[in-house]
Amino acid sequence: MYGQGLTKNADGESTVIMHGANIGIDIGKTELSFSFNNLQNAIGEDREPVYGVSVKGGNKEGISSLFKKGEFIPAASLDAILGYSFSNGSKASYNQAIDDISVRQEKFEKGFEKALPERIKKLVINSELTTEKKAALIDVIPSVASVESTETKFHKLLESDDATEHSELLKIKAGMVLIKKEYLDRTNAYDDERAKVYESALTEYWQFIFFSYGGIQGSEFKRFETFNTEDLSKSFIDESFRGGKFGGGINAQWRFLRLGFTYGYLKTNNFSLLTKKEYTLKKTVSNNEQSITEEKKITAYTGTYGEVEVNELNLDLIVNLRLDAKAKSHVLINPYLRTQLMSRNALVLPNSTNIGLGFYFFKDSGKFLGGFYTELPDVNNNYEKAKPEADRNLRAPLERMTFGIVGKFTLNTILK
Repeated sequence: MYGQGLTKNADGESTVIMHGANIGIDIGKTELSFSFNNLQNAIGEDREPVYGVSVKGGNKEGISSLFKKGEFIPAASLDAILGYSFSNGSKASYNQAIDDISVRQEKFEKGFEKALPERIKKLVINSELTTEKKAALIDVIPSVASVESTETKFHKLLESDDATEHSELLKIKAGMVLIKKEYLDRTNAYDDERAKVYESALTEYWQFIFFSYGGIQGSEFKRFETFNTEDLSKSFIDESFRGGKFGGGINAQWRFLRLGFTYGYLKTNNFSLLTKKEYTLKKTVSNNEQSITEEKKITAYTGTYGEVEVNELNLDLIVNLRLDAKAKSHVLINPYLRTQLMSRNALVLPNSTNIGLGFYFFKDSGKFLGGFYTELPDVNNNYEKAKPEADRNLRAPLERMTFGIVGKFTLNTILK
């Protein structure tokens, strides 16, 4: 899925499709992603094809190396999905109910705006202001009488140094506050009605998406190969990796639970097993009894490098919990599993398993989802065990935990 996901792990992967177009940011990994698919609603059609694409780019060394030393190891990927969705088709009745609410709200708002000038005029007429003051206020009502402007423009006219007049103007202000409250109460009621329709539809809704995926990925970095005694600068080579993947997956949704599963083939490399080192390349030029020494800092990766084919199995569970009674604020709890199986060269890249847990927060009608995740990479320490003994760094699980802060911005809304 890679880049299409509603949530993500430390490698920016997820198996649960986030509907619509969205932009993802991982601050710690200096990573940016964009994805688009045709799932425009969380409550979808009963039958429909599913397709989408995603692109991702970033720095494999993360933000700390970028800011501290200016190091940038470029990595990018392009992926696509194609599948089919099956559900109990709640969308038609759901959309009709939402449309009915919108029609009633629009009718109310137009009627309210139309009647507003007369209601404000009535407040002025029923006051004990002087005839001249009443006339002055009534003259400007048509130009400022709207729900948005009455508390800003019109209130500026309701000022006076005269004590009696000031008291009457305060009464008009109080009446206008009540009018505005009436408007807000009604519009909030429509929002609550929409939320109830959505919650009701979601409790009855189920969906399965069967899909295939494929993509390409690439990265570049400098690697120390071996000492070149004739020219030390040639001890380093520029590696350019090109890999790819394909496979299949399933998404399932029932009420407030979502499950994602993928299994496929992946051509990757063992960059994560290499050791980063800094070298200083010195060049001395002598002339008679004088010499000049040039120094150049080189960051490179050492170790046995290779490209490897593996199979991968990924699993996500997402639980959507409400944070308030009206279900306008939510938290997504996302335990996940990432495994690499059947390595074609276990000496270069052993099999591995990562587990993690993410928490994401958003508003019901919002466009931004933000949160954090924590992950335990390579549960059995297979990567470290594959390194030369002198380079191994075997640590307890808590010492190997990674953390990340992520955000996603969608062009529609998160769950609707």
